[in-house]
Parts: sequence; structure tokens; C-alpha cells
Amino acid sequence: ASRIASVKTSEDISIITENLSMAKNLALAVRQENISHVIHVSSSSVYPNVDGLFNESSPVDPSQNSDCLYGLSKYNAEVILSYYLKKNTNLTHLRPAMVHGPGMDETRIIPALKNELRQNNSVTLFGNGERILNLVDVEKLVQVIEFFITHPTNGVFNVVEECISLNTLAQKIINESGNKQSQIILKQEGNKNKFRLDGTKLNQKLMEKNV
Repeated sequence: ASRIASVKTSEDISIITENLSMAKNLALAVRQENISHVIHVSSSSVYPNVDGLFNESSPVDPSQNSDCLYGLSKYNAEVILSYYLKKNTNLTHLRPAMVHGPGMDETRIIPALKNELRQNNSVTLFGNGERILNLVDVEKLVQVIEFFITHPTNGVFNVVEECISLNTLAQKIINESGNKQSQIILKQEGNKNKFRLDGTKLNQKLMEKNV
């Protein structure tokens, strides 16, 4: 659990202080109860949202992101947990891509595009739809967590299923829910970054255990 940033609170430093308190309290509880394994769900927001392929060894720098304080708080939580639990505890840090599925916040990109299609039979894409989205279905994330519950592992793992452009995502949504009259409206202004999350390390781990 962690406090997330909204458009109105993106520069509110309490996002960091409150999330740090949560991480510290969790670490102290784990130590008190002698828990042997912790799975910490961090975020791919710890990486800079810029062009490139990012694996677990890539530099952490959320300062270039609109949700900088959230990303920084998630990385800080990784460090706090690793520091307090460096003895006698297996610690798995997961850095998932954008999680999607049932119950997803209606303001996020996938539900927003689906709603626009239902209302206007069109979807509007900024940055000419060139931006790359890194996605993981919530059910896949659950499977990964279940895997590490039964296979305690120290380390950091990116969690991603696909990296697709907004254009490709919009076309998939139209193919599923639209019709021959559905349109994609491209806007020049907006984010065109091609950030790609590398999930090779996790995939290799899962293949070792035939998952």
C-alpha cells in the first residue's frame, strides 16, 4: 500500500514522507515478527520516462516524470526495506508496468479510451499516438506474486507483459468494441517517449521453474 500522486498533488512532498513512514513501519513489523520473506510491489515509475530499454540495472531517476515524487517514494521504500531487512529476510522487489484489468481507475488511459469510443465512436491520441505503453494484466501480476510466495527470492524484478504504442492499443480497443466508422484522432502535441521496460530477468526466472 502506498499513497499515489494525482494531478493536484504531484508536487506534494508528503507523498514521500507518508510512504516512507509506511515502509519503515512495515520493516519494523517484519523484524518484530521474524518474517522470513517479503514481497514488495514497487513501480516502474522509479525509472525515467525517456526513450530506451530499462532493465533492473538501469539508472533510477524519476525526476523527469510527472509522478516524480511517487516514483521516488517507491524507490525510497525499496531502499528502506532493504536496509532494515538485510538480515534474515528474503526480500523481493517487483517493479510492475502499468497494471490494467477489472476495476482499473476510470481516469487511466485504457478506460478513458474505451469511454471515449463508447461516447463518440472515436479515440483521441496525443503525441500522434507514438508513445509506448508498458502493460501488465492484474491477473499476470497476481500470478507473479504467487510464484514468489512459493519461491522466495532476493532481488529486483521488472514485471511487464507487453510494450505497445498508443496507436496499437487504440486499434486493439476499436477491433474489440468499435465498428467500421470508429476513428483514431491524432494530436501532434503530447508525450512521444518510447520508454520500454525489460522483463527478461523475470521471464528467465519463471522459465527456470517452468511457470
